[in-house]
Amino acid sequence: MPRPLLIAALLAPLPACSIIADDARPTVDFEAIAETQNNFRGIVNTKQPVMRTNLHASLPVEKWGGTLTVGSDTTWDLSNQGTGQWFPGGHAGEPSQVETFVAYSEQYHGLDVTTGLISYALQNPDDFPFAAERGETKEFFVEVQNPNAGKLIPWFRFHYDFDEVHDAYAAFGLKKFFTTEKYTVELGSNLGWSSEGQSDWNYGFAKEGFAHFDFGAEMTYFVDDHTSVLFGAHSSTIVDGAIQDWLHSIGIDTSNFWLSVGVVLSY
Repeated sequence: MPRPLLIAALLAPLPACSIIADDARPTVDFEAIAETQNNFRGIVNTKQPVMRTNLHASLPVEKWGGTLTVGSDTTWDLSNQGTGQWFPGGHAGEPSQVETFVAYSEQYHGLDVTTGLISYALQNPDDFPFAAERGETKEFFVEVQNPNAGKLIPWFRFHYDFDEVHDAYAAFGLKKFFTTEKYTVELGSNLGWSSEGQSDWNYGFAKEGFAHFDFGAEMTYFVDDHTSVLFGAHSSTIVDGAIQDWLHSIGIDTSNFWLSVGVVLSY
């Protein structure tokens, strides 16, 4: 088994001092990103504008030659509107979802491999309009991409929920970058596959198959060594016919387009 897969299983109980050099200094990124909606795995969690605040800290792992990253991503509702979306409304100014994760990344046989654990904590679990309670759940994940593939970079991501769902989700995608000294543009698309359990949790409809297709473009403009500005345009479409019919029946759009703008501070 590749070492990164073993690391994911061992990461939690390992004391940090045993793998990180005493003089290692973390790299810290803070992101504040406004989006015109919150879309997750093809479904509109929040149809109105949201704010994301993300804090990530990375450390080099001297013993293994990779990077250990811990982070927290919070999505804040900016409106009380709750119609046409999966999440309950009425929570303007409050967080609707908090994700925390720990991940380890390294190169393995020329591939970039990342493994880790992620927790999704939905902040209003008792008043979902179309489903039973949705609270916290946790997933193991692994992502592999080939940075040396040429003009198009393929990647694959696999998640397994070991807490509430006990089922899998996967996505397959392609990336393309255009880079200068002042900015980077990333184009990307991916096709998501959902198991019955994941579909039931994310869409309220237990159907296995290819669930959604996403496409997006994002430009990062480097203001200085510590500051960059992000601009993005994104689209997502539910491709499974049965899930489409179900979401239409409860008034949720299955084809969506949204914009994002934000700032990243790196130290």
